[in-house]
Amino acid sequence: MHMKSVLKFFGGLIFGIAVATVCLLGWFYVSNQPLQVVVHGVMEAERQQDIESLIEQSSNSGSLLISALEVAESVQELPWTKDVKVWRTVANVLHIEVGAKQAMARLDEGTVLTVVGDVISQSSTGENKLPTLTGLENDEQAKTDAQILDLIRTRLAESGIAVSEFEHTIKGWNVVLVNGDSVLLGRDELEHRLDRFLTVYTKLTKLKSNTTVKADARYEHGVAIKQEANNVISHYESSDATRDGD
Repeated sequence: MHMKSVLKFFGGLIFGIAVATVCLLGWFYVSNQPLQVVVHGVMEAERQQDIESLIEQSSNSGSLLISALEVAESVQELPWTKDVKVWRTVANVLHIEVGAKQAMARLDEGTVLTVVGDVISQSSTGENKLPTLTGLENDEQAKTDAQILDLIRTRLAESGIAVSEFEHTIKGWNVVLVNGDSVLLGRDELEHRLDRFLTVYTKLTKLKSNTTVKADARYEHGVAIKQEANNVISHYESSDATRDGD
């Protein structure tokens, strides 16, 4: 029995040494392979460069293997990153999957407003044309109203209407459409006022020709429509002309 125990001990020891040797050789093999980085998803060249710069900094840190966790933490700190997943495969291939914050309007050539109210840097290049956001003395109002403005943009898009500009005026938010028409929604109950506007506007667009529509949806029961071509003002679905505040 004693001899069997000794044999089992040495057998286990030899097996452990063999496993450790294989792991060590594997580690040396992987660490000596050139690092390959695969970034998943479609993103702007500027953001791709941000990630590549972080990888290059990590490569120059002197470590034989770049820590996937450290890369994930570094990428997560980028202002435009929403979420990130990093994993490594055999032969030293580092995979990075990044979810970007969604922009809903452009503040200037270099910055955009996200749907959650963050102001982040983003170049004006790319196929996706964002509406501009103007008339703000600071970004606080934009941050406060970001979600409702994005809802307005989405609701209009569902009706086949694209937004060119969100303009903040002394009367509140004025929404300019790509065809030149506009609607003044004011400061309060923007979603309800948009619903009233859409009810009227979708009917009006079938009738109007070569005219620019300027709408005021701040009325309690209806919408004031001005067509610039003939300067006619009409009130729809309203029994009075009392505005519902600003």
